[in-house]
Amino acid sequence: MVTLSSIPGRRSSSTPWIRRSFSPWAVCTVAALASLWGSLASGPCWPQETAVADWDSFESAAAPSSPAPESLPGLSNPPSTIQNQDDIHDILKLDVEQLTQLDVIAPSFQTEVTTVTRQESNVGRSPAAVYVITSEMIRRSGARTLPDILRLVPGFHVARMDANKWAISCRGFTDRFADKLLVQIDGRTVYTPLFSGVYWDVQDLLLEDIERIEVIRGPGASVWGANAVNGVVNIITKNSSHTQGTFFQTGAGTEEKGFAEARYGSKLNDQTTFRVYGKWFERDGGYLPPTSPFSQNEPDDWRQARTGFRIDHTPTQDDLLTLQGDYYNGYSGEGVHLPGSFPPDFRVTLRDDVHVEGGNILWRWSRHVDEDSNWIIQMYYDRTERHNTGFLYADDRDIFDIDFQHSFPLGDRHALTWGFGYRYTEDFVNPQPWYLGFNPTKRADDLFSYFIQDEMEVIEERLFFLVGSKFEHNDYSGFEYQPTGRVVWQPNPRTAFWGAISRAVRSPSRADSDLELVLLYDILPGPLPQFAVVQGNPHFKSESLLSYEIGLRRQPVKTFYWDLSVFYNDYDDLRGYLPLTPMAGTTPGGWPAVIVPVTWTNGVRAQTYGFEWSGSWELSETWSVRGGYSFIRLNIEPAPNVIPAAEEGGTPRNIYFIWLMGQPWQKWQTDVILRYVDNVDSPNVPRYLVGDIRLARQLSKCAEVYVVGRNLFDGAHREWSRQDSLAIVGTEVQSEIYGGFTLRY
Repeated sequence: MVTLSSIPGRRSSSTPWIRRSFSPWAVCTVAALASLWGSLASGPCWPQETAVADWDSFESAAAPSSPAPESLPGLSNPPSTIQNQDDIHDILKLDVEQLTQLDVIAPSFQTEVTTVTRQESNVGRSPAAVYVITSEMIRRSGARTLPDILRLVPGFHVARMDANKWAISCRGFTDRFADKLLVQIDGRTVYTPLFSGVYWDVQDLLLEDIERIEVIRGPGASVWGANAVNGVVNIITKNSSHTQGTFFQTGAGTEEKGFAEARYGSKLNDQTTFRVYGKWFERDGGYLPPTSPFSQNEPDDWRQARTGFRIDHTPTQDDLLTLQGDYYNGYSGEGVHLPGSFPPDFRVTLRDDVHVEGGNILWRWSRHVDEDSNWIIQMYYDRTERHNTGFLYADDRDIFDIDFQHSFPLGDRHALTWGFGYRYTEDFVNPQPWYLGFNPTKRADDLFSYFIQDEMEVIEERLFFLVGSKFEHNDYSGFEYQPTGRVVWQPNPRTAFWGAISRAVRSPSRADSDLELVLLYDILPGPLPQFAVVQGNPHFKSESLLSYEIGLRRQPVKTFYWDLSVFYNDYDDLRGYLPLTPMAGTTPGGWPAVIVPVTWTNGVRAQTYGFEWSGSWELSETWSVRGGYSFIRLNIEPAPNVIPAAEEGGTPRNIYFIWLMGQPWQKWQTDVILRYVDNVDSPNVPRYLVGDIRLARQLSKCAEVYVVGRNLFDGAHREWSRQDSLAIVGTEVQSEIYGGFTLRY
């Protein structure tokens, strides 16, 4: 797995690979025909991997009986009595059938992760606050968007602003344009360099194809670079060899006006597998009170379609070549308050449909040189277009990225990983006069990076120390360094202590340097409007963090696991508003006005501290419960005359969830999730407690029907009320029910 990014040359929207005539139904039509062809060609249906794992009715599909544990060759101890890590190397030599006989002492410790060190490891060996959302958790959660899935991560604050926009962050500083969280899909970075945040309305996948989502709470900048300040979200999709056959799903509900998705996977030859997919949805807007100008016509409805493919080729047992790509097209609705020229309110309220279109293509070559050495090279190209139809603003962006990493042993005690990368970004921003623009309107930037990391085995299979740093050079702040030192101690197979000290930076974005934004600040007697004219600062420096973390993981018995992480973060050079001397002016319509120039400045310090706890308990063979709780405090210290961009009350102190998973009857599954979020003072959002319920029935090895209720126990609730800098009209989250049908064969 690798990091990626950028490409030269701006394409116009008339280029052959992106056409405005794209039909949202075309993707699903093609994919459905492929699915039908696949089913006819394949003969009788068979259960897919996820279905077999989740339903007792598939037990007959299990592999033939294997030798008794005592007869397994190559182990110094019988599998059922493995009590120490000396047998791990022997275990790795076993085949699949023999591995099924092993009685793992602490199975939660063995969950695979790669994000912490960019190498294959497990949760028990990870010196970081890492959390893994599995494909089964995604399917059973009933969530249909990536932000809703992230609600299941302890310590994450996910606040929906309207039906297609979210404010998401970890360990504080929640905002729509939150800039301290790095998000990537199969190593492809998806945050926009425009403001160092994520456009969540265009980050979508066929959720069935996600293998797992690895989440790091805390800095990951020593290997992933700038913006991995408060956390890293790494979404990993399945190899196409694991998605063979046909998948089809459709449904509708009270807020889900309709959705359909299909995927077909097969082999080109013995060394090459592929899959193609298509997906379409249309979702209703959020709730607005009757006093809103949009109350009878919700402005934030959301409709989108996408298609994509993945090809995996293994020319040898040591090489894996991957080629994958996606294309999407749709509309994200919104209500907007633009600054106006005339009384009484000096603003223009309008409905806007943002036309979003784009795509990406990624190539990766992974090679295992030997048991302890490997290298990976990866390249991708990403094209993004966002055109507002209600006013003139548009953002077109091209990114090309290349990334290389190499891992090898150095002596008996050291495992060295190093790598380098290059990213090129080019954009064109069409401004909306007297509202939003960038100067210059077109810009190209380069990012060079290099990292090195050494994992030292101080005490064999017990104590590990990791040290490393990322070095970068960008066109805004120049050279940056981001070191870390981490340690993990496993006194026994059921316990792991870890600690870390890290430095991370949030490098300046295009908005920090080049933004031009007009906001209505106040209306004085007269009436005399007062407008804040925000301008970027070309000399804006990187924001920095010094983080201290400790953690403990325990699995005292096989059925119970818990994880605790404690942190203290010290931030410096955070962004703030610096108002300058007001001056007399006029609106575009000629009305007298007071103009207050405002610029960005590095004039804010802050501290956060808190903890996160998560746990899981298998109550029986058919019932289990998991949950998470987080607590955080935030203290902000602005310099004189500086207004902090973040607010102390913008982050809820307490967040928790409880998830009951069960199989009440044969071929039935039920999931009940309770979610609580404390009040958010600055946007004046009250605390809320809602529930999600999913009930599913397996009709056969191929077919499943389900019904999902989300955000229950509260007819409508607000999760974020503070207007963002673009004055978007927020809406409330409504309770919803939807049903669906799934076919796998």
